[in-house]
Amino acid sequence: MHRRVIAHRLSAKRRTADVLINEKVDFSGLILSKDVLKGLKSAGFERPSPIQLKAIPIGRCGVDLIAQAKSGTGKTCVFSVIALESIILTMMSIQVLVLVPTREIAVQIKDVMNSIGQHMQGLHVNVFIGGLSIEDDKNKLKLCQIAIGTPGRVKHLIDSKLLSTISVYMCDDHDLGSYICVHV
Repeated sequence: MHRRVIAHRLSAKRRTADVLINEKVDFSGLILSKDVLKGLKSAGFERPSPIQLKAIPIGRCGVDLIAQAKSGTGKTCVFSVIALESIILTMMSIQVLVLVPTREIAVQIKDVMNSIGQHMQGLHVNVFIGGLSIEDDKNKLKLCQIAIGTPGRVKHLIDSKLLSTISVYMCDDHDLGSYICVHV
């Protein structure tokens, strides 16, 4: 099986100080589940970036979180890890909702979450974007713990009573560019 690397190769090029950490810590120092740790390793994540090192423990505590970092520093990994560590895999209802501005970003985030969560038995991450069949969305909603979608399609699904937000405990508005917001 071909392993798809999602993470940046830290040693591939010179990095600025805001992307590197001096501490000798890896993701196991963040006390993550073995399945998430295996997923991070499989996805090519070697060591946490400063934003990951600071934000993951805070987000895992269940408090609201707004974190700012420049592009390419691993913000998607932050909320992906927090979401994956929080969901109940035996519960087939949407527990995490991620709103994104474009279809492309929705698919990109789904790929990251699936890559990091690849060792989590029963994980279901789905994308809900315009231009695709509502019938397909109805079927995907039956098996979905993490929903990633564009605002128009998500609003339509909620207004049509197809997407229930009753079990949602984490929402990320990925519309803020260099910020991540995790709302509990």
